[in-house]
Amino acid sequence: MKLSCLFGHKWNGCLCERCGAVRNEGHDFKSVEGSCQSICSRCGAEGPVRHTWNHVGRGCKCEVCGATRTVLDLNGHRFPYVFDPHVTVGSKEHRSCTCADCGWVDTVKDFGHVYDYTYTPRAAKHKGVCTICGKIEFSEHFYTNGVCEYCGYKPGVDLNRTVADFASYVSLSLDESELDEMEKKLLAEGDAAEAVIFGFLARCSYGGVGNIQWWKQAKRLTKMLPRFKSAQVKEHLAQLVDNASRTRSWEYRTEIADTAKEELKKL
Repeated sequence: MKLSCLFGHKWNGCLCERCGAVRNEGHDFKSVEGSCQSICSRCGAEGPVRHTWNHVGRGCKCEVCGATRTVLDLNGHRFPYVFDPHVTVGSKEHRSCTCADCGWVDTVKDFGHVYDYTYTPRAAKHKGVCTICGKIEFSEHFYTNGVCEYCGYKPGVDLNRTVADFASYVSLSLDESELDEMEKKLLAEGDAAEAVIFGFLARCSYGGVGNIQWWKQAKRLTKMLPRFKSAQVKEHLAQLVDNASRTRSWEYRTEIADTAKEELKKL
């Protein structure tokens, strides 16, 4: 300290005009051109970083230095349009799940993924991995003409057709060898067949299987479910029982719901 300031400094903001001493207050911070940094015009101390965020200040990326930040407002991101080969209705392009500016993945709406599907033979579900963000999702097969539209899985039999034929099967004699053969084929397909059978039986509660006489073999089809020994069998049977409370179908209650209730007791 100089003698001139022995009895006190003469401060001009952060800087003493007499001895040049600096204090950590009163700075005059100015932005550095072409940067988000700021420095004090008097003492040269580094000041706060002042970003210029895109999207009128609410965005995720600084327009000057390119720094990014976490923003939950979807309008603060830039989601480009991406091509999705699995879209069957309308445009095959939709907005991405991932922001092109900061890489943030939409966890609010969880929308915009583009999945690449793979399957395990005889599995009721296929694995989808998003080609953009890497998210993994497991979903049931969706069969058209015996082939899953998403992963290309083709079971040994046309499951949808076989289940419908089985449910409505009528024999003019006591010979049920054809029915036995269909049952054998379904059981051989494992979880995939169990999932299709459950879906078919569930749709019977509201007429979602068309005008076929599904009640002819619905009881035997319901009894088949536990034989697959899948992890979802109890859940599926319980759902079939619960569906009875939301239908007026006498056939559904007696042939499917009551049978499912009995099968649950055995497990």
